Amino acid sequence: MADVDGSTWARQLFGPAGPALRDLVPHLVADAHVAMSAAQHTSGLRTQHVYGLVWRRTLQQFADVLPEAVAGARRLKVPQAGYEVVVVGDVALFPWRYARDAVTDPWTAVMGDPPSPTRRGILRGVRRVSGQLALDLDLPAAPPAAQAGDEEPSVLVEPSVLVELASLTGTVVVVRYASTASELLRVLWGDGHLAEDGTVPGRFGEDLTVPAADQRRAG
Repeated sequence: MADVDGSTWARQLFGPAGPALRDLVPHLVADAHVAMSAAQHTSGLRTQHVYGLVWRRTLQQFADVLPEAVAGARRLKVPQAGYEVVVVGDVALFPWRYARDAVTDPWTAVMGDPPSPTRRGILRGVRRVSGQLALDLDLPAAPPAAQAGDEEPSVLVEPSVLVELASLTGTVVVVRYASTASELLRVLWGDGHLAEDGTVPGRFGEDLTVPAADQRRAG
């Protein structure tokens, strides 16, 4: 891992938005956890199917809050996936629930078996528009153009999203978290890319502190 402190790394990658992101990210993960934990309890189900959707709620939490709270943040509506990814400058933020326990190593955890085409497209740092990009994202060969006024201005629509995804630097910040329905166990962030073996290695990683109030709510 790179020998740099988290505040410096955040500023180097995100510029002035870095400190705000570093502070907000653990709150957003905790809020998503609390919401889905409550939904699981309300459901009355013995299985964890409701809480299992915490990954979608976390993505939604990022998309709902960050564009309004952080300068330069915007939402990308990912085709065929049904969710949005937040991009700050030219860096994408992707939350990932990597484990359901406190002992799994986040750097050797495997993302899916196999990872979805959408995750492959986002986390392998595609840099150019091509037919392969469309295949990776499971898109039709010629997606229809969006009509003016179909989407709110902060949401990009296909086919523009192809250009956006392709024009990213290839840097994706993966917000890794481990949780169960009753406890948020760990939150960390750092750059990452999807390797052929399904792991998500990176050069920098930092554990993020979930404030005490959120820890009580999460527990």
